Amino acid sequence: EPSREPIDVTGLHGSAHACLLATLRQALPEETAALCVLPSQTEARKLHHDLVTFGLGAAGFYPLLPDILGEGATDTRKILRAERIEASDMLQRGGTVVTSIHALAQIIPPVESVRENTVHLSVGETHDFTQTVAVLTRVGYRRVDTVELKGEFAVRGGIMDVFPLTHERPVRFEFFGDEIESIRRFDETTQRSTADLKTVTLLPPREFVLTEEARTNWLVRTNEQYAENPSHKLRAAIESLTEELFETGTLSDVEEHYPYLFPDGKPLAASLPEGTLIYANEPRWMERELTRFFEKLTVLAEDARSEGRVSVAPEAAFVDYETTLAAMRRLPMIRAAMSGVEDGGGERIAFGTQPIVEQKGNLQRFLAGVETWTAEGYSVTVVSESSSASDQMKEVLQDHELMAPNVALHTGWLSEGFESEALRQVVIPQDAVFGTQHRSTQRQSRMRDGRPLLSLVDMQEGDYVVHVTHGIGKYVGIRRMEMGGEQHDFLTIQYSGADTLHIPTYNINLIEKYIGPRGEKGVALDRLGGVSWGKVKSRVKKSVEDLAEELLKLYAERDAAPGRAFAPDTTWQKEFEAAFPFDETPDQLTAIDDVKEDLERARPMDRLICGDVGYGKTEVAMRAVFKVVMDGGQAAILVPTTVLAQQHFHTLRDRFREFPVQTRMLSRLTTPEDSKLALEGLEKGTVDVVVGTHRLLSKDIEFRSLGLLVIDEEHRFGVKQKERLRQLKKQVDTVTLTATPIPRTLHMAMTGVRDLTVITTPPENRLPIDTQVMAYSPDMVREAIQRELSRDGQVFFVHNRVQGIESIAQNIRGIVPQARVAVAHGQMAERALEDVMLRFIRHEYDVLVCTTIIESGLDIPNVNTILVNRADALGLAQLYQLRGRVGRSDRRAYGYLFYPEDRVMTEESQKRLRVIEEFTELGSGFKIALHDMEIRGAGNLLGPEQHGHIAAVGYDLYCKLLENAIAERKGEPVLEEIDTKITLPVSAFLPDEYVADGAAKMALYKKMAAMDGSEGRAELEAEMRDRYGALPKSARALLDIALVKSRASRMGIVAITVNKDRLRVDFDEQRTDVDPERILALMQQRPQVRMAPPASLICSMGSIATHDVFAVTFDILEALAPEGGVEVVADDAA
Repeated sequence: EPSREPIDVTGLHGSAHACLLATLRQALPEETAALCVLPSQTEARKLHHDLVTFGLGAAGFYPLLPDILGEGATDTRKILRAERIEASDMLQRGGTVVTSIHALAQIIPPVESVRENTVHLSVGETHDFTQTVAVLTRVGYRRVDTVELKGEFAVRGGIMDVFPLTHERPVRFEFFGDEIESIRRFDETTQRSTADLKTVTLLPPREFVLTEEARTNWLVRTNEQYAENPSHKLRAAIESLTEELFETGTLSDVEEHYPYLFPDGKPLAASLPEGTLIYANEPRWMERELTRFFEKLTVLAEDARSEGRVSVAPEAAFVDYETTLAAMRRLPMIRAAMSGVEDGGGERIAFGTQPIVEQKGNLQRFLAGVETWTAEGYSVTVVSESSSASDQMKEVLQDHELMAPNVALHTGWLSEGFESEALRQVVIPQDAVFGTQHRSTQRQSRMRDGRPLLSLVDMQEGDYVVHVTHGIGKYVGIRRMEMGGEQHDFLTIQYSGADTLHIPTYNINLIEKYIGPRGEKGVALDRLGGVSWGKVKSRVKKSVEDLAEELLKLYAERDAAPGRAFAPDTTWQKEFEAAFPFDETPDQLTAIDDVKEDLERARPMDRLICGDVGYGKTEVAMRAVFKVVMDGGQAAILVPTTVLAQQHFHTLRDRFREFPVQTRMLSRLTTPEDSKLALEGLEKGTVDVVVGTHRLLSKDIEFRSLGLLVIDEEHRFGVKQKERLRQLKKQVDTVTLTATPIPRTLHMAMTGVRDLTVITTPPENRLPIDTQVMAYSPDMVREAIQRELSRDGQVFFVHNRVQGIESIAQNIRGIVPQARVAVAHGQMAERALEDVMLRFIRHEYDVLVCTTIIESGLDIPNVNTILVNRADALGLAQLYQLRGRVGRSDRRAYGYLFYPEDRVMTEESQKRLRVIEEFTELGSGFKIALHDMEIRGAGNLLGPEQHGHIAAVGYDLYCKLLENAIAERKGEPVLEEIDTKITLPVSAFLPDEYVADGAAKMALYKKMAAMDGSEGRAELEAEMRDRYGALPKSARALLDIALVKSRASRMGIVAITVNKDRLRVDFDEQRTDVDPERILALMQQRPQVRMAPPASLICSMGSIATHDVFAVTFDILEALAPEGGVEVVADDAA
């Protein structure tokens, strides 16, 4: 009931707050807003997730922006903007929103701005199309060719794609004139529509629209603030920002300047609708937090001024606690506190909930608790973060006969559980059962599928390409040309001298991007019509045939070798997997299934798990290890560095804690006494799992029953160690983990000679690493470290020379005096190195100045900034692995790659740094591997002979030749591409006004070349219709030509030509599979068909319309095809 006196509540623990709020929400009128305020953004995030789990799925979250405290799960402005805009809209419409006291005290633009700049669109409505485009631009949407990111929109004819910040998926509007014919949600990855919608509300991508008045306000207020003695650097910064603001219309960090842009702004607390219910959790803590916050803001403002950076005065950006409290007190309020509040209020209500004691991974204690609670008549609800985790929990409870009627399983996220004697209810999150909580406290994003491995090599103008018939040339772009009086698009390839080849777009499958080593002068181009390319191809083909023999022999030997078949999963296996504190990605589950299937077969496994840095390969290996141990086997995990061995050992020991699994470590950090115990245990069988470096490969190590070998980053080991590994692999099941596949590994995997599982799905909420390449700058080093420390994070500073590393550390202590700096490198005393690493992991140091000793596998989620000195001197794979040491959590991570300001870099170094900067996206390891080949060649990874062959024909063609050689030796059919030439009296191309983006055109041409049959054609036409609107005549003709080419090529036809009233089909006598009997039958049935020497079929067509040319062509192809070889094309498609 409305009351001006606060109601005080006590005795609420954990998620009991959310339980109460969800119940209150049901009792509130629909138009009444509710705002929950907490002392910190972290606590506010937790409550928000708890509310969603308790049924308030529509609850909003209003974060602090910019994220000064670094408390947000991510500091990407786009996500924070979306949350604020959505929450602001919810409050005005009577929704429930959670926020922190800091965000509540922040000065914000007028709340009416969001409502005034919101666009509502519905099917059947009329909206001026041009005006709608102008409105989207004005409110802040960015126009692009193809919509992929939130805040973007694109226009193609009458189709308008928009990706609102507040939607999980972009939206496609199809206009007929000014009328909206349809609205569809679509997938930004495939660009295909997924669902029809009736109406859509497009909230603006920013909380305000910058007007000329706002820009002038900023200029006046900023100059007023810095009127007294601004430094030269500060004046330059003001001039730079002024230029940016008035030239681009905005600022990159515009949220930091709200108060000066909108001097009439008010804090959120004073902008709430009348009647809003306030739920204030721990008001006393709020006052303390806001006071500390102002102290921090004052320090940051002083630092900014001394460093020559422009910032808004704290008192202009936020109001104090008393002002915030006064604004809250004008509204109905509930004050929650563990032990009540000091000042008087209205009614006081005590809830008697109790916290749930974490089981700390003690499953037996939890099971005993469930048994007790249910016996005493309590209802027990276990909340798991995913359906798979919930299923695992159900299996565990069923195995112990505890799945009683009063035990319920629920999927969601809870910060903490609680017990209520009054309600006879226990609510417990699964994390509390298995130990520490890891789940993100940020808004959840949809799990994204990874990109297919073979679609990663994109061709751009200026790239070297390989034509299967003509050799290596340079791609110079798409040209529209006339052929037979009709318009067509051609891919233009430049060859040696003035030679130029024009390839019809439907034959795009005959060329691939050249991936291979390049000399100082680039790649030597072939000459059109020359004999050298044919000789090169023949030489390489002979070599790969020999290699295929060798590979298949090795594969056959392993396939025939006797191996151990391990037993199916046990109950303990299910309990072990249920304790995994994350939600497995789809690719991870596939990898786990593949490995388990291999283990249960009676032959030695040799599986390669390829996955980007931090994608969960270790968990796949850990489950395999556990499975082997449960069936009486031993497992060895081989890693390249002592530091990584130490971390793996601690991880394994922690995960195996509740199970009878004995784990040991062998490395140079292991004492002689521990080493002796480990060796004896392995020989006697009392040690189940050993983690170690190359020490594990020593001849003196004997296993009683070695069943599994896990190798982490095999390419980091030396030649002798690899030879020892090859011997071991013949006898035991082996899993190899790698993040950046070396070329040999990659080509073997791609050609099916080695069992491969690829993990391309990023973990949920993982963000790409913001990578910058720049000349070394002490100012940038200071800024990067201070930004990380401000969010209580840690930093790696990589300097890959032991000599001088101490002076580098001393330099950083001088630049950032408040940072606790430590040094780590491989030449340190073993115990000293271990001590530094463990103390850094425990956050006793803020910055670790180190060599590349951290390169492999090290996992410290709190480290989210890495600075690499002399990055130009490091290899591409090294740089990629180093960068992968950060970004292991759901916070935005930063990578700074420095090169010397006064030193000229080699072209190879420049290319390396450009590649690492370009590929910041998740899952880019395969692109990095291929570029690594481009830059430094295959080296000795394939041996000198194979390296030369790859250089001669390019990586892709080399792999194809090897794949064909293997298939031939297996007795499998090998389909050789035939360059079928199609000449029909039709214009066939994609007009620029239909598809304007060159990359999108190229992608469509590739799809046309790869489409198979009428179904494939219909599917591609539907996709084009969905993305670009009704197909023009020339685009439909191009689809039909691509279909004719696809069928003709498979039948061994080298050309189809229509000239005046005749259709001519030319066969390749050596490769055609057309039955002569079918040709004879066709000639008997149709007098207008005849044969012409040497191998051509001619059909007189008479005077027919252009659109009937395709019908006649398909008719002839169908008549010639083997039974079931070519299906009749649909009339409407033709």
